[in-house]
Amino acid sequence: MERNKKKMVFQDEFIIQKRREMEKQKYASVQSGMYAGDEFIMFSENELFDNHLALYLPDTFTDMPEEYRRIKYPSEDRPQILKSNIKGDVVFSFQLVDQSLQASELEMTMERFRRILKKAQPFNLFFDSGFVREPDVNVAWMDYKAYGVDQPLYQLLYTLPAGGRMLLGMFHCPYYTAKGWKPIVKAVLGTIKWKGMRQDGFI
Repeated sequence: MERNKKKMVFQDEFIIQKRREMEKQKYASVQSGMYAGDEFIMFSENELFDNHLALYLPDTFTDMPEEYRRIKYPSEDRPQILKSNIKGDVVFSFQLVDQSLQASELEMTMERFRRILKKAQPFNLFFDSGFVREPDVNVAWMDYKAYGVDQPLYQLLYTLPAGGRMLLGMFHCPYYTAKGWKPIVKAVLGTIKWKGMRQDGFI
């Protein structure tokens, strides 16, 4: 009798888990909303850099307060735009770099970044790399495990041509949440649009 009860409990838990997985599969885009673990996230379009860059970000993300920016990024070369959740532990950053970048140079540029990071931070554990190619955008990215002051971090570096310059971006979150956030970041990158200029920098 006890064995049958345990079997029924196991079956019930299995069914509940499958239902959760099926429910999450319905929400797999920024238009429908997406799950990061058990957290359901809605998105809205944001316009950055004098409205030249448009992309979808989580509704709850806001500009990181200046005093927190200075603590979290003490260097004066901190990214120009930082969008984070309320806790400040999940962050998208954006920085326009005065360096020319063409779509044909993306793979070579990303490999150069990989070499620089390996040399500067040899304990990083590198995972995947690839491209997000949509009609309005061509983004190169790579992700890796880094080590922060108090915990491991999941980081995804991305770059793309931006009006004759380079847009360099970074996403990071606590490493234990990486599985839930990685599909979201790639979906966000696919929503990037340039307003009034092509990626090669010409109007």
